[in-house]
Amino acid sequence: MVGFVIGLIRIGPFLITHIVPFLLICMGLGSAGWVVVTYGISPKAVPGVVLVGLGLAIAHLGAWWRRRHAGATAA
Repeated sequence: MVGFVIGLIRIGPFLITHIVPFLLICMGLGSAGWVVVTYGISPKAVPGVVLVGLGLAIAHLGAWWRRRHAGATAA
């Protein structure tokens, strides 16, 4: 159990900067796409668009963070 927790702590930044944005973008595109196909262009698609924007924003911040701190981890 301790090893599992240590593994999650070590992989945490990767999950936050790669996996979470990917899932948010996928959920947003799926949701907005379903609404557009079902109802046409509608305000009901706004939550899906917001999820896509949130995913892109987190991915952008993660990329900025990696660029900024790349020199600190380089040998």
